Formats: sequence, structure tokens, C-alpha cells
Amino acid sequence: MRALMCLAVLLTACGSRSALNDSTPPAQVSDADPCAPPLVDACAESYASAPAGTELWSTSPDVGTASLIGPAAADERGTTFFLAAEGGLYLKKVFALDACGALRWQVDVSQWLPGSGYVPQVMVTGGHLLLVTVGALVALDPDTGELVWIADLDAFAEGGGLGVSPGKVQSLGYTAARKDGTVFSVVANDSDAWIVKVTPSGKPSPVAKVASYVGGFGYPLGKQQFVLDSAGHIVLAGGTQDRVEAFTAAGKSVFSAEVPSWGVGGYLASGPSYVTGWYLWLMSLDGTLMNDSVGGGPNFISWGNATVIDEAGELFSIGARNLSPGTSKQTFDLVGRFSATGDPKWSIIGSDSWIGGPILDDGDHVLLITGPSFEAGTTTKLSALNRANGLPAWQRELPPSGKVPSRWLLQNAAGALVTVVDDRVHAYASGGTQPPTCAWWPTPQGGLGQRRAPRGI
Repeated sequence: MRALMCLAVLLTACGSRSALNDSTPPAQVSDADPCAPPLVDACAESYASAPAGTELWSTSPDVGTASLIGPAAADERGTTFFLAAEGGLYLKKVFALDACGALRWQVDVSQWLPGSGYVPQVMVTGGHLLLVTVGALVALDPDTGELVWIADLDAFAEGGGLGVSPGKVQSLGYTAARKDGTVFSVVANDSDAWIVKVTPSGKPSPVAKVASYVGGFGYPLGKQQFVLDSAGHIVLAGGTQDRVEAFTAAGKSVFSAEVPSWGVGGYLASGPSYVTGWYLWLMSLDGTLMNDSVGGGPNFISWGNATVIDEAGELFSIGARNLSPGTSKQTFDLVGRFSATGDPKWSIIGSDSWIGGPILDDGDHVLLITGPSFEAGTTTKLSALNRANGLPAWQRELPPSGKVPSRWLLQNAAGALVTVVDDRVHAYASGGTQPPTCAWWPTPQGGLGQRRAPRGI
């Protein structure tokens, strides 16, 4: 699925944008301490004393003939949320496990989601568990799994909600959310895109139009092109050599800037004073490019395939390289650290390739799942690297897998590192660490809630 790209003949129009609704209040930065430690269920109080890599629990939710996917998101109580999908795509159920692996609830959601064939994004925001699928947003009660509301964005747009007649549109799935439950998402026709706000009660309204945002509509999966920055602005990127557009929550343009020629407008992440993306370009909050290319060379190194950002704004990124000059076969075996201005600090070549993660903990570690390949039957490892120098801190071999390795890894609020192997959930001790609530962007999708928003927003 390729990123949306403006057609070459329309590049001059890519910057055309307009506010549609000036009544939306500006983003509010929370007064709550962003570094406050998460709550921990009593059952998990002993996890901190377990040696790193120790298996704490494992469980197999009843997924029937479907595949178990996740953890897709986590909350501040230690709950992790999982999906069951037929063929790995068509969503059937959502499961919630508490910090100690007990089933809190399960619910069949297939009746509420369009049969799009895409696994939805999942995020925890404003007291809701939000399922973001192509066409609609579905909010569940995270404590019970009960349906709260459905926002049918396609019907809203086609019914005149945008204030214009857009013709046939599709909700793209590009979505980011504030902590208060306000959600921003994108719908588009075959030419233009509209940013839509959805209130915490599920009511949509238009925010801004991005003219000539043209391309093949696809779901972002891990390649999100839409985030909130540290000022609460809405940031939408295009694809290769395209534009980055930023708006206030009221729809007023903040900037319209070109992605550098060596960059791609995907895999976005937000730091304290910048937004970054694929190939690790850094753009300030006013749209100014802050760095030069840190990749290339005879092996065509590319950084930014997945990036996390610590409490100081420093970036830890996965890199890919061609195995030999002149070949197109890539391996994702690089991990690097970069300053808040994009300067390289260290990089390593791993003995295995990146499979899942990276994520940060509050113990100065970068954690990831590695393995020799993405093929079925690969034996993978849970690996911890020291943030200071990239050297190994500890490693744990995961159970043998008969299926394609899982890319999903999160640390729940109790400190357990949670992943899935062949439809079974496994949780491992982190050696006494917890999620780094003070980090700006500790997972490739933001914080535990996977909201595509940085600390405090």
C-alpha cells in the first residue's frame, strides 16, 4: 500500500489549504504532570523484582480460527488490548487483558466495522478505546468493551457535513487524538483531503481542506502520515518528495513545507520542538528543515523506519541498508541514536534484523524484537540495548513460532513487556523498569495509548 502522493503536475497546488471551521478551540496542553508514574494493579507489584527476561505470564485468548494481533494499545492501569482478525485482516473481536494476563472482557466488533479488509488502528483516549478503521471511528468503553458511539465519517462527508459536495469520499484512517478524547482524522475524494474533528462524544465537524492531496488511497498501518505536534498542531504529510501541512485545531494554516528530496512523508513522530519522518528528516514547528541527510552511501542506508524519542528529545531509530552496493535487497539490522537536532551519536549493526518495536523504558533501555528473518518459523528474541551506547543490556529468546513473527511489542503500566507468539500472549519482566511517561514519543505510535500525539497533548 503506497503512501498518498500529489501528482507531479499538481505539485504547485499541494500547498493549497483552507480553514473550514474557526470555532474549534485551540489545543490545550495538560496541566497534569506528564512524568507521573502509572498506576499498577496489586497483582503486579512483584514484577519489579523479577530478573529481566523472566516470563511473568502467558495466556491464549479464544480467537477461534482468527489470528491474534497485538498488543495494539495499553492504558495507564496496565490493561493491554488485542485484536482477533480473520486472515490477519478482517477484524472480529477485541480482547482486554489486565496487567497480570487475566481476561477483563472480549467483544465481537464485526457488526460495527465495515468489511474493509484492514486491521484498524487502536488508541486509548479520553476514556474510550477507539478503533480507527477505513470509513469510521468506533469508540468502546475500555472497562467493559461496550459500544459508546460510532462516527461514520464517510456518511458525514457525503451527506454535506464538509460544507461542500465532495462526491465519493473515503475515510483514510489517518488519525491522531488528544488526551481529552478529541480526535482528528482525514477523509478524501480523488483529489482533495479534509481534516475532520470528532468530539469526545462522537460528533464530527470539518477543520481544514488540503487541496490536490492526490494518490492511491491506502491504510497507513505502521506508516502513519498524520500526527499532533508538541504545540497541539495537526500535521499531515504526503508521500515521496511531497508536502507537510500543519494546522491549528481551528483549521488555520501553521505552515506548508516540502519534505526534503531525500525524505518521505511517513513514519511521523513528534519531539519537543520538531516533527520527524521516514529517512529521519527533522522539521521545526514552523516548518523549517533542521538537518541534513543522515543516510545514503554505497549501501543506501535509510533511517526512520521506526523512531522513538526520549525525554530529552533524542531519537532512537531503526535503519535499513542494502546488503551490498548495487543490490536492492535490504536488511533492517541498524539501530542508531541521534541528537534533538538530528546529529548521529551512535549506531550499531545487529546480528539479527529488527522485527518489532523499538520502545523505550524508564531505565535507559531501547527494547525491540529481533530475528534472522520475517519468515514463518523464525526464532525471535526480546532484546534490550543501553541507550547510552547501544551495547546489549540483556536478551531473551522467545518461544518457537510456526507463523510469521509478530511485530507488536508494548510495555504495560506494571512494567511487563508484552508480545504475541502464535496466538498466545507472553509477558516478560523488564528488570524493574516501567514505561517512560516523561519521554516524548516512547513507542513508534506515541505513548501507551498509541494516540499519535506527544507527551502532554
